Amino acid sequence: MISHVSRSETRGWALIAVIALMGCSMAEEDPVGGVRPIDYEAIEARLEAREPRGKVSDAFPNISVTDQHGRTYRFFDDLVKDRSIAVNFMFTECALVCPGTTSNLARLHTAFEGAVGRDITFLSISLDPETDTEEALHGYWEAFGSHEGWLYLRGDFEETELLRRRMGVYDLDPVIDADKTEHAGIVTFGNDATDRWAALPALSSIHDLKGTIIRFALAGRRQSPKAPRPAYAEANELAERVYPGRGVIRSIDLERSEVSLEHEAIPGLMPGMTMTFAVSRKIDLDRFVVESDVSFGLVNEPTGFRVVEMVTRDGGSTPQPEPVVSSLSASGRQDYALYCASCHGEKGNGDGPLAGSLDPKPARHSDGEYMNRLSDEYMFRVIQQGGTAVGKSAMMAGWGGTLSENQIHGLVAFIRSLAEPPYSLQPSRQP
Repeated sequence: MISHVSRSETRGWALIAVIALMGCSMAEEDPVGGVRPIDYEAIEARLEAREPRGKVSDAFPNISVTDQHGRTYRFFDDLVKDRSIAVNFMFTECALVCPGTTSNLARLHTAFEGAVGRDITFLSISLDPETDTEEALHGYWEAFGSHEGWLYLRGDFEETELLRRRMGVYDLDPVIDADKTEHAGIVTFGNDATDRWAALPALSSIHDLKGTIIRFALAGRRQSPKAPRPAYAEANELAERVYPGRGVIRSIDLERSEVSLEHEAIPGLMPGMTMTFAVSRKIDLDRFVVESDVSFGLVNEPTGFRVVEMVTRDGGSTPQPEPVVSSLSASGRQDYALYCASCHGEKGNGDGPLAGSLDPKPARHSDGEYMNRLSDEYMFRVIQQGGTAVGKSAMMAGWGGTLSENQIHGLVAFIRSLAEPPYSLQPSRQP
């Protein structure tokens, strides 16, 4: 039998648990009080054998699972093979770990605006399939935002336990492992095509989760013909959409320009809850006080939610929301947050969460004195083919296997918008 264990390596900014394929036998535990004995060899014997490919996912059993919409899949054939996935284990009646981890993964889904369901699929697998019916999983999915590209799955209990072990998500103490209320809040992610897999605590920061998933699960990902990139007009429409909400201000942080709102359900976005949001710089938070009833407008950006409109119920007004950028730059902004910001920083200052571990340091896209000397063709080539294509560092990976030409043009347009002083057409002089 083949098992998985976890190895850890420090990257300075996060602890990455890398899934390793080990050619050793997994010992069966002796029956212990409260532990449900499972004959894993018998389970494997009844599952269809697959031809080994020398990849980590060879150990994942091809069990049958059903999602919250009643659709049935073979786990490996339909959800893993040649795909990028992020997997966690949960159950709907969990009152300790699951609500927090699911909320954080919902925030991560928002940070991957447009990519989940297109470039990567989120899979939440029930540890209690006998209780978690299709209806229960559908209700849980709705309660946390009805996010597209996120499947809540249930299967046979024993087969699910085999899958959990093969993915290395179990405790060595059989008594603790048998208590599902003690289960680890881990998200495992990988790219079967490139055979790169890792795991992090699901409550890690969004920056760490997003940056690590990009490096392990999305870099080198094959384009999926089943999920084409939305047209630029659609991307622009998404950028302009403002979700209306109503709530009560619970706290205001003037220094960070944030507001905590206890809000009602926001249709199409999230259930009612108390949550802290970034606030547009055009809203004067000094004009508001804690416990005020407000109506507000929320945009769902790649880097998170942001309040762009807010008025008190007594009629106090705020400036109009910030104008959206062009459709080309809007699509580029989404891809920049997804693929570039982890190294180059959200505003292109070269200060992303991975920058500290890189040598040489990432380019500062906000440095107009430097960036404005580069032609669009040069920037396109660097993004598509990587730094070595222009005699620069190999630390800048080529994204041509992941991004379409239109997406790269969008990135070039957005990077131009970051430059200070602003970009103006001039004869190019490559470094």
